Amino acid sequence: MFASSVLFVAPAYMSHFIWAQTYAITSMFLVIYLFEMALEENNTNYFILFSLLFGASLMIQPWATAIIGLFVGLRAITIFITNIKDKKKIKKMCLFLIIGALIGSSFYIYGFIKFGTAPALKHMGIDLGSEEVVGDTSGGIVYGLKDFFVAPKVSKMDQPTGYGQILFSFFILSLLITIIYYNKFKNKERLFSAFLWLVFGVIIMNGNRLPINLVVTHRFWPYFTIIIALFIAIGTDVILKSIKKRSIKSIFILALIVGLFFTSFIPKYAVETSMWPPGVSWTSNEELQGYIQLKQLPQDAIIYSGCQAQNKVIGFDKLSFPWIKEVRSYKEKIITNSIDRNYQFLKKYDYEYIIISSACARDYGANETNVKIQQFEADNRFSIINSNNGFVLFKVN
Repeated sequence: MFASSVLFVAPAYMSHFIWAQTYAITSMFLVIYLFEMALEENNTNYFILFSLLFGASLMIQPWATAIIGLFVGLRAITIFITNIKDKKKIKKMCLFLIIGALIGSSFYIYGFIKFGTAPALKHMGIDLGSEEVVGDTSGGIVYGLKDFFVAPKVSKMDQPTGYGQILFSFFILSLLITIIYYNKFKNKERLFSAFLWLVFGVIIMNGNRLPINLVVTHRFWPYFTIIIALFIAIGTDVILKSIKKRSIKSIFILALIVGLFFTSFIPKYAVETSMWPPGVSWTSNEELQGYIQLKQLPQDAIIYSGCQAQNKVIGFDKLSFPWIKEVRSYKEKIITNSIDRNYQFLKKYDYEYIIISSACARDYGANETNVKIQQFEADNRFSIINSNNGFVLFKVN
């Protein structure tokens, strides 16, 4: 219960940024729970449920796949070491781990077959033609102790950082208590798994210091918070059991709640309720306004998004065909190809409209984009329906 409260107040535990990792973290709790129940009860039904959910969780988001696999894998290693003589239990555990891994990997295998190695890896966050880590919005920052102790009121919206002085100090205290009282804990197997998670968590959080950053450090904050919350819960339980007087226990709990409120919850609330721009993929407010006005067109209008991904059009309830390879790739040619070639392409797939936006100026330069817009305007096969400084919508006649 207290660990859940720590997650609630911890600034680094998620944000109001809605994306696949949110679902991945939620599913991870169920995966670990089913894994523990399957091992504790030695129940095949629990193992089957674990395999299905473990496999499904590996499909949610590529980075989450690596992290969930790491958590489950380290727990499995602990069980393997401590139950090496129980061959039946080990075989059963390994069997259902493999089944879950096969279920999850089937999704990625199909992706490699469908799209090829390089495109599939790029979508998984690995760009073979670049030294940069795809999806790393941290800018390669190397975190120091201050980043953990201080919970800033202005932080990255996609993943806030920091815990607050009281919360992180209490984690250090709880960690020391756990180490000192290690031999007094009944379930040392699970506690050892927690220490393994912590060791690898520290390594990942320092990933930008290392030659190879296997997991995007910036995205690991919420997972590291789970580990911290686990140790804080253990430390709090030991402290409360050691305090005999109820009045002192109440004062301790009250002081802890007040400290967490001011040093952790208030900064988290400030970040969670701050204004957030519409998204980094939009190149200008004018471009976004142009796309918003697409709602005035018929719902079944077929629109090609020049220089932007086709999901932008689909997001505004219009039609496009991103599953067709030529449609996906043609946006890279819309400015360089001739008007005749563009017209042939649009007619080939029955497109009724085409968008030229500030995304084209970003990719090809303002001059080249303006020249192309003028060519479209001069051709009677195209008519301007709507335009502003960052967006032009042409009808294909």
